[in-house]
Amino acid sequence: MGTIAVAEAGQALMVQRSGPDPQLDRLLALACKHLGADVAWLVFGDQVVVSGGPVEPPPQSALPAVVPDARHLGLGWFAGVPLLDLDGMVGCAGLLPDLSLDASALRPLGLVADLIAEHLGSPAAQARQEATRNETAVRHTLATGAVRSVVQPVVRLKDGVTVAYEALARFDPAVFATPDRAFAAAEACGLGLELELLALSTALGKLDTLPPGIWLGLNLSASAVADPRTQELLLQHSDCNLGVEITEHTPIADYQQLNADLQPLRRAGINIVVDDAGAGFASLSHILQLRPDTIKLDISLVRGIQGDPVRRALARSLVGFAHEIGAALIAEGVETEAERETLASLGATYGQGYLWGKPF
Repeated sequence: MGTIAVAEAGQALMVQRSGPDPQLDRLLALACKHLGADVAWLVFGDQVVVSGGPVEPPPQSALPAVVPDARHLGLGWFAGVPLLDLDGMVGCAGLLPDLSLDASALRPLGLVADLIAEHLGSPAAQARQEATRNETAVRHTLATGAVRSVVQPVVRLKDGVTVAYEALARFDPAVFATPDRAFAAAEACGLGLELELLALSTALGKLDTLPPGIWLGLNLSASAVADPRTQELLLQHSDCNLGVEITEHTPIADYQQLNADLQPLRRAGINIVVDDAGAGFASLSHILQLRPDTIKLDISLVRGIQGDPVRRALARSLVGFAHEIGAALIAEGVETEAERETLASLGATYGQGYLWGKPF
């Protein structure tokens, strides 16, 4: 009758007894009905969707496609078929042995498997599967603390002396290609705040490695700033020259509330930072609403500024604006000596970019 792969030895499977996909539940229930099974399940990638009784998939890496007496597996009987062109299988089982069971049981199960494979190939089903995988990865990251912090120097343009470091979160690139994807995935499954808190705690661990008098820049969303746990963490380190850069991991719906949330930090001497200045109207509105201590000049203005009079004119205006409101200005993404010289000639005081070093 052949064999059916069930799960690789040691493979971690996430079991769902009431999955987020009602169509899968209906198809598995259909398999149970046609075979008179007590339980049916779908193994797909690292996920298991179960319909029916409290039974886990068999632990063996391969089984005969039909097992009339499966008591050695903790089941009565078992039947399974692969999902065509997909890394998975559909299985059914009864709680009592059925010695009359033969290969004919695979025909209706195969039809259900074909319907499931077709469904899983749909854009909506693929999106749900991706969301489930992302949530699993986020929960694993939180459970294992799998976030590391790297820093990139901020320097004085005139002499290259380091005055600050920006802390940046990094994740396993095999799981999340970029940090933005990790935070977006966490936000999508309701765990954005927890991931930000983990990244913040990891970044604050860098303080002991910094020379005296050096500032540390931290990235936080407005919702994270509002959380009492974040406030407590920051205020515990308020004597350590901190700057909080307000990110847009989550939209800012209420600037009045955000400014109220920032007041305790300001009073404690923590600087407020806004980035992407010059990138568009939204970034300028961000500056007007928050009145930051530090403004970051967007990389789109910095790149090739030495050869572009329009970029120079806009950068000069923003430098003057920063000086007038008493804010420091950091030019982001500086990569060449020509860019550094031009920015310094325009009155910019600080810079950050690969010219002085990649995050480490």
